[in-house]
Amino acid sequence: MSMTLARVLVVLLVLVAVRGEAAETVAGVATKARAEAKRWKADAILVEVQVHPQPDGTLGPGHGASFKFLSPSTRQALMVAIAEGKVMSMPMPGAQSTIAIHNRRRRRRAFWRPTMRSAA
Repeated sequence: MSMTLARVLVVLLVLVAVRGEAAETVAGVATKARAEAKRWKADAILVEVQVHPQPDGTLGPGHGASFKFLSPSTRQALMVAIAEGKVMSMPMPGAQSTIAIHNRRRRRRAFWRPTMRSAA
């Protein structure tokens, strides 16, 4: 196991060990993670997500999520782990071949639209 992966697992275990009160949604913790990443680097983009939800889709006691962000200008990465309402972040090695995860809130234009042809 790589040292980086070991560090991430330790962070998640520490965060999960602390019991929280209310379950959070994945969207809610993603917003917190994005805010943390923007404080780190203004150009941070999301490149990896690992979520471990409860059966109802929330992140209650014993469940968490980690988000990896990349700064294109510096080629540095940041891992943000969230569980039980606690946020922990740590620098990670950046990857040269990393591709951004699109923000679904933005409406994307279709490059190709199907056309209907009438039967002649």
